[in-house]
Amino acid sequence: MNRRVELHFTTVTEPDERAVEGELPEPEGPVGTADESITVNAGDRGPHADEEVILSVDSLERHDGLMVAGIRAEATEEGANLNWPFALGAGGAHRAGVSQVGSVDLPYLVAGDHWGEPLRYFVTDVEVDEEDPEESDVSGRDYHRLTDVLFGSYRDYDEGDSAVAYLVYPDIGGEELTLESPGEHEGTDWFLRQVGVNPWRLEDIPVTEFDLRE
Repeated sequence: MNRRVELHFTTVTEPDERAVEGELPEPEGPVGTADESITVNAGDRGPHADEEVILSVDSLERHDGLMVAGIRAEATEEGANLNWPFALGAGGAHRAGVSQVGSVDLPYLVAGDHWGEPLRYFVTDVEVDEEDPEESDVSGRDYHRLTDVLFGSYRDYDEGDSAVAYLVYPDIGGEELTLESPGEHEGTDWFLRQVGVNPWRLEDIPVTEFDLRE
């Protein structure tokens, strides 16, 4: 049996109503561009202590009100896990149950001083505040991430092996954007403070307009 599911997303502000202004804070980790890869180190705490993964931009496309980013992760050693640069450092471990373990939740998509999170969809009955959606009473178990689950962790990768993590965001406007995994801040929860966060940044990434006719 074939089944079609339609997901409808609501953004707080339409892209054409949002001014791209402001600047990013000083980076706390490695910084690269659309043409430069970065090496992210997991630090000396947590289950992936001292591991390194190479990250680079594979694509950043605008799709009819949405942005789709592809980030390539490359192993630097035998038996590597490629998931951790995408799963820590978001300022909160989302308690969404076993079905979301290992799912990609980073980075943020940034235009000026506006930060967009990867999209999520509700799996429970949630009452959304239509006037101010950000004030809705929502917990991590109310939604799933619209992203790769168990990315980079369902098998071991050998040195030089790579995989691309795809993330979907609301269109935040702008023609050159940044992908940012922030460092520890006042909103970082207790769990992530113990295992450590892994800040990194890929900036000045040109946006490609997706065209089905091409």
